[in-house]
Amino acid sequence: MFESYFIIPESFVDLSLKEFKECLTQVFKTHTPSRACLRQTNLSSPTNPAINFSLCASFVHLCAAFKVVAYVNLKTPQDSLDCALKHGFHGVHLKSNALDFAPKIPKNLQSFYSAHSVEQVQKALDLGIDFCTLSPLFATPNKPPPLGLDYFKALSSILKARIFALGGIISTNEVDLVKTLQIKGFASIRYFLNP
Repeated sequence: MFESYFIIPESFVDLSLKEFKECLTQVFKTHTPSRACLRQTNLSSPTNPAINFSLCASFVHLCAAFKVVAYVNLKTPQDSLDCALKHGFHGVHLKSNALDFAPKIPKNLQSFYSAHSVEQVQKALDLGIDFCTLSPLFATPNKPPPLGLDYFKALSSILKARIFALGGIISTNEVDLVKTLQIKGFASIRYFLNP
C-alpha cells in the first residue's frame, strides 16, 4: 500500500491549541495521511515547561481519531524519545545528524530517519531504523540539488520498501510520479497544506 507522511510545518506549533487542532483536523480530513510527524525543533526538552504538553497530547489524540501513525521530532533525539514515551506516540523521527541515537530507541517504538543518500539509508536500516525519508527528490527551496527520479528507480526493492520520498512534492502531479517509483510512500509539508 502506497503511504503518505505529513510532516507538520513548525509554524503549526505557534498556533493556539484551538487553531492547531483545527488546522490538523483539516489536513487529516482533506488528505488522509497514513503517518504524521510533530516537529518542535525550537523547543528544548520535555522537562522544560516551554514544551506545550497539551499540543503533544492533542496531536496524538487527533492522530488516533483519524487512524494516523504519530511520530515526534523535537530538538534532540532524547527529547523526542522522552516525549514519545510520555504521550503515546507510535515512534520517533531522527534528524540526519542523530543516527547514532538509533540503538537507544526501544523496539516497541517505530523509528524514522532523515537520509540524503542511499548509503545513509542502508546504514540507518542496519542500525534498526524502520523507515527513512530520502531527500530531496525534486527541487526544493534552500535544499541541495534534487536526487531525481532515476536515483530512486535504481534503488533495490528491499530499500524501496522502507523509503518515503521527500522534497518538492507539492501537488498530485508529483505524487503520481512518486507512485511510479514503487517505494513505500512520500513525505511532505507543502502538499498537505494545499486545499
